[in-house]
Amino acid sequence: MPELRQNMATKDWVILAVERSERPEELAQPDRPLTEDRPEWEATCPFCPGNEE
Repeated sequence: MPELRQNMATKDWVILAVERSERPEELAQPDRPLTEDRPEWEATCPFCPGNEE
């Protein structure tokens, strides 16, 4: 059951859900390649080196 605690540094009240620590897989992201589909450099990409302006 969640607990209501006061943060001693900020005096804010926060909800502490201890049971959430037992389910970390709910927040897990699937492993996926991030750069395989992207080219190394593209002339129209404003983020590629040399295209910053």
